[in-house]
Amino acid sequence: MSQPLGISLDLSDLGNVAKLVNKTITAFNRIDVLVNAAGINNMASIDNPNFNKISREMKIVNEEAPVELSRLCIPHVERSRGSIVFISSIMGWNPVKSFGGYSMTKASITAFAQALAQDVGPKVRVNVIR
Repeated sequence: MSQPLGISLDLSDLGNVAKLVNKTITAFNRIDVLVNAAGINNMASIDNPNFNKISREMKIVNEEAPVELSRLCIPHVERSRGSIVFISSIMGWNPVKSFGGYSMTKASITAFAQALAQDVGPKVRVNVIR
């Protein structure tokens, strides 16, 4: 039985995504399951002067990183006929005040996961947890 691999990376730097995949393949020589669980939630209403900056930071971590991670892992997960899981949020379809940017990223990742399931199924099972 293999030992767990602990890797601490900043996913707001998309260059780290490939490092994560490469370190995992080096350690285990395979990827059976990918759980896209990393995310950030920064409250900001549209009248906040930093709304676009805050939303962009969430978009990178909550959308772009899981999409790139999935893209890089798909060949490995296909070989093992494994699974990709996305952690979304109820706020993706039921947003609340001042969480528009966060809700937008969670709605987006849910839609992406549903499309991905059509692209890679039946070799890879894709699920969303809200």
